[in-house]
Amino acid sequence: VSGTRPSGSGWPNTSSPDSRRRTFPRRGYLILDMNAKPIFGKNKPKYSFILNPYVDYRATKCPACQRQTYPRKFALLIIVKDTYPLALGFTCKYCPRCNLIIAHKNDLETELCIAFTSLDPEVIGNDYFVTGTIDRKLWKNNLGKPAKFHEISEVFSEFKAHLNLDPGGWRPPD
Repeated sequence: VSGTRPSGSGWPNTSSPDSRRRTFPRRGYLILDMNAKPIFGKNKPKYSFILNPYVDYRATKCPACQRQTYPRKFALLIIVKDTYPLALGFTCKYCPRCNLIIAHKNDLETELCIAFTSLDPEVIGNDYFVTGTIDRKLWKNNLGKPAKFHEISEVFSEFKAHLNLDPGGWRPPD
């Protein structure tokens, strides 16, 4: 499963904190505008989110405040292109001071491949977007069965911002 978002594909550009969400080119997905009042989730945004693309950087310290991060399990709502949303229980690095969730891309993609091997093998390799979190209680109660849309909208909290990660250090010139 790929975490990249090609331009013009309907995926949001997450290069700035002012990013906007767009629809997919397929029916059934919701338009969410970051400036408007939330129309999908009824909860206010709680966390900021980073999808860490670097395999060798494990985010033991928060990139914002340089304090130690802690492993914490979140129920992430992930929308995979050409399929339905998936709530995935996933252990991420978390900074309680900054309310920052850091998910490692390679681990997340492994979990998505495992999940979609049994659900729908044809979507493995499609683009995806992590939209926010849902309540872990609802996630645990609905394991193995689909949740109703109105149940998810009651407990969904979108991310405040999707941030990019730059671990710093020396790199060869391009």
